[in-house]
Order: sequence, then structure tokens, then C-alpha cells
Amino acid sequence: MGQSWQPGIKVVASDRISHGSFGHDISISGNYALIGALSDNGAADGKPSLDWAGAAYLFFNDHGVWKQIKKIYPPVRAASDYFGISVCIKDDYIIIGSKSETDAHEQNWMSGAGAAYIFAKNQGGADNWGFVKKVTSPNRQVNEYFGNSVAIDGNNAIAGVYYEPRGYVLEKDAGGTNNWGSVATLIPQTGNGSNSFGGKVAISGEYVVVGAQSDYNSGAGPEVQETGSAHIFKKTLGGANNWGLAKKIMAPSIAESVSFRLSVSIDGDQVVVGAPRERVMEGSTLMYSVGAAYVFSKNNGGPDQWGLEKRLTADVRRDRSNFGCSVAIRGGTVVVGARTEAFDYKNEDYVINAGAAWVFSENRGGIGNWGQTAKIHAPDRDNGDFFGNAVALNDTLILVGAIAKNNGDPFALYYPGAAYSFSRESALPVKLVSFSAEQREKQVYLKWTSTEETNSNHFEIQRSADGRTWITFENVKAANESRVTMHYDAWDKSPLAGQNLYCLKMVDHDGTFAYSKVQALTFNGLESVSFYPNPVSDRLLLAETTLRNAVSLKLLDQTGKPVFETSKPVPVIYTGHLSNGTYILQITRKDGTMTSSPVAVGN
Repeated sequence: MGQSWQPGIKVVASDRISHGSFGHDISISGNYALIGALSDNGAADGKPSLDWAGAAYLFFNDHGVWKQIKKIYPPVRAASDYFGISVCIKDDYIIIGSKSETDAHEQNWMSGAGAAYIFAKNQGGADNWGFVKKVTSPNRQVNEYFGNSVAIDGNNAIAGVYYEPRGYVLEKDAGGTNNWGSVATLIPQTGNGSNSFGGKVAISGEYVVVGAQSDYNSGAGPEVQETGSAHIFKKTLGGANNWGLAKKIMAPSIAESVSFRLSVSIDGDQVVVGAPRERVMEGSTLMYSVGAAYVFSKNNGGPDQWGLEKRLTADVRRDRSNFGCSVAIRGGTVVVGARTEAFDYKNEDYVINAGAAWVFSENRGGIGNWGQTAKIHAPDRDNGDFFGNAVALNDTLILVGAIAKNNGDPFALYYPGAAYSFSRESALPVKLVSFSAEQREKQVYLKWTSTEETNSNHFEIQRSADGRTWITFENVKAANESRVTMHYDAWDKSPLAGQNLYCLKMVDHDGTFAYSKVQALTFNGLESVSFYPNPVSDRLLLAETTLRNAVSLKLLDQTGKPVFETSKPVPVIYTGHLSNGTYILQITRKDGTMTSSPVAVGN
């Protein structure tokens, strides 16, 4: 089978430590990746060494290169908190679970009660990803393990409680601005859902999925122990913000499935559930922990019926592979991890517990067929890597955790862990031979040349001040089909004062895209733009010197679209209605020159 996902960058912590468990949990949102390291002791970062205190690492994908931008700790650390056992990032918010945290707001000690921590992108400054709120269970109990699993989407988050039959839905402004108060308690349906209900959770829009790993079949026929189940809750079912139970789902053949739901993921109208302990009878031999995964669709079988679409299995099923120990779904693609799989993608080279992951596409082999497109593993696979312990994906990338990867010399560091990036293989729309940026007085002249174009749609010219936030300031139509040399150019008439980074995004008609190499220029002689505060909440105040000789003001979003513009410069721009993010303030002066500066909006 041809591989459609190709290995890219290996991601490691900048301060690797032995037994750090880096890669235990992984989440991706846009260009950001959040990676949990639940047994990090903090010593490598100059902090007091606390065994199993935990940490999380935030990375930014800078045109294919994952750069670490922050190591995240809780405000107050303690040994054996397991901070980072679960992580989730979505847009401008992060939630991190700490299942054994003992103190509610640093008081009322209770062993193993657990907590979850919220961080926001612009809290404490632009792109600071600062601490917002520590959340604990409304009904704290000893060894409850609140935060064993967490997820966040928009204004809602979910925290699972491992040893009590509950999960809690949190809402951003419930009980006060950024309070992240509990608005609903989720409980299992009949059966033995109390066993490990909340061990894994996921959220997408108005739906939440909660697993019950040790649930048993309580329907007709003989009782089957530890088949497991997943419960789907809907926000508006039974009333506004009621989060009523929409469906309890189980494996269709419960006698086969053991520990159905050790992993769950949801994307819009589709849910995938992992069953890593599923057993298989091969002839007269019973194979244990072979594993499977199940895809369910919201309207399959009727509105809100969440019927089974497909049972996913490895192309070659093996004893104790644990296929399904981790799952992720996004845009018609499913990734399934098998942390103890021993064979490579050719099913040849045997390496014990090296691990692997499988990729399935919804329409591979037919509409809704969910055919296998790839089996992936670490290029430097080794004994006991446990690659596949965690998986995450966005539209173009897959990240896979290998919590026991030793990253080189086994005598230097013991199993600090790693993550591996894989990119979707596709034919590039443009064969680019050159791209350059030149300073022309107070403007920038950009030019590029292609020698071959296939189904090319357009070019997006992007600019950044810091390499993290990119603004598309112009689109140029591409040739569509060409086998001759094509020359293109564009102008940036309002470069930033200081550093300007430029990149060309080449986009195909079907949305396939690729990036050029980054070009850098520095402008030291431009008139500066002075304003405050930055980041701004509701009002941006412009200095008198900024308005001098100005004939127009514009505030542009990340696509280059004006969200505010006026030909009569004013000292105040109201921003309270804008979404959080980075914008560009662009000022045109009487002499025709333009100056620009990034503005961070964070409510």
C-alpha cells in the first residue's frame, strides 16, 4: 500500500528529562500544538524538582517547523499532581488536566481530588498564553481524579472524573467573566457506567462524548463484563444548556468488545471510539487486545441516532497490539494509535512495543467506506517507544506521541518521550523556482517565478512581524495549467516598522497548498505607529503623533479584510465586538506613504 502521509519533523522538549512522558497527550489547533508531559519534574527549567508534578509544552508550526514557544506549569506545583495527563487547545484557549491535584484554590486539601487549568492566548500580553482559572469539581471527593480527561471548544469545556460516575461541562462566563463555572453534570445511563465513566471526554460544538471504560452490557441476554460504552450528550436536549443524553453507544457485537471506549474523538457529526482490548478468535486461538475502532454518524439510522458507520481494524491484526488506544477524527480522516504494535508499515520489521498508527479516509474505496490510506510509525523506531500512545490531527498534519522514546544515547536520558509530525502527501500545484522580497524606498517589491503549474488557483502573499501570526495582504491569480516559465509580482505598500517576514502560499483549486521559503526585510526608517493598550480589550487609543498627517485608518483582520476603516482619522477605535486575535493597524498619510503595526485583541 502506498503511503499517503509522509514523516516530517520530530518534536521534542527543549529541556528533555528522563521519564518525562512527553507525548502522553497531544492536541492541535491551527498552527499550535499542545503536548502533555505528566511526569516532568521541572528541574530542567530551574524549578524545584518535584516528581510527577507535570508540565505541558506549547509549539507553533512555523511553515513546517514545530518551534517550542512556551512550557506551561500550574501557578502552584506539587509532586504527583500529574499536570498534563490530559491537554486540549482550541483557538485561543487551553485546558490542562491535573488528575491528582489536592488543593481547591490552594486550600481544603483532599488527596487525588484533581483539577483543571484554563489558559488564554492573550492573557497577560499578546501571545502570552497566560493562566486564567483553576477549576475543581463542584462535589470534590478523595481520589475522584477530576481532570483525568479534558476538552475545550468555544465557550464550553468538559472535565472527566475517572472514579465517579460524572463529567462536568464548564462555561466561560458562568459565575462571572472568565470564571469557567460548571453548568451541567453528566451522568451515565443504566448499566455499570459508573465504572470509569469520564475516563475520556471530547467536545465539538453542542455535542460532548464521554466514555465509560468498564461499563457492562445490561440489555437482553447474558451480562458481559467490561464491554464499555460511550455517551453522547447534546447541549440543548431537554432545555437550554441542559446537556441531555442523546445516545448511549456500544460495540454492535458486545461479546467481542472489551474496554470499548478507552479513547474517543468527535468532529461535528461524527464520532470515533477506540476499543483497544477487543479480542479476536483466530481459528482455535483467542488473541487478546487486538483492538478496533468504531465510527458513528449523527444521522445514520435517523435524526440524532448516531448509528454505526464503520468498524475499523488494522490491515493485519495481531495479538496485544492495542489498536484503538488513541483515536482522532477531523474532516473525513481518522487516525488510530496502537502503542504496542511491533511491525513496520510493510508489516515486516519486528521491533517489540515500537508502536504504530493507522490512517483511514472516509471515501477511500467508496462513499463512506473509511478505507485505510496509511500505516505510520517513527522513522527511528526502537524497542519500547510506545509510538501511538496519543494522536492528533488537523487538515494537513498528524502528530503522534511516543512517550518512551529515548531520543538518542540511552545512557544520557532514559525515555524522555517525543512526538512525530506527518504531512499529507500531495502533488504541489506549483513548481516554484524563485521568490524574493526587495526594499524599494518605503515599500517592498515581491516577485516569484514558476516553471510548471498544475490546477493552480491563486497565490496568497503573507506577511508577519514575528513568524507566528501571518496576514494575507494580497491575492494574485495563478495560471491554472502551465508548462512554461511564469513571472509574478506584487507590492507591499505598507510594510511594518522593524522586521517584515514574507511568505508565498500557493493554492490549488481543490484547496491543496504549499508554502515558499520565508524572506526577511527590516525597515528602520519608517514612521512609527503609537497606540495603547496592546493587547486591547474594548478601546484602542491612538497617539497624536500617529494621527498627524493621516488621511485614512484601517484595522485589518488576518485575511487582510478591513474590520474598521475611516477617511477621518479618530483617536479611538472600538474593538469590543472583535474576535480575539492579531489585527493590523494601517495608516495612510498625505504623502501617500503607509505604515502598519500589529494589534492584539484579547477580551
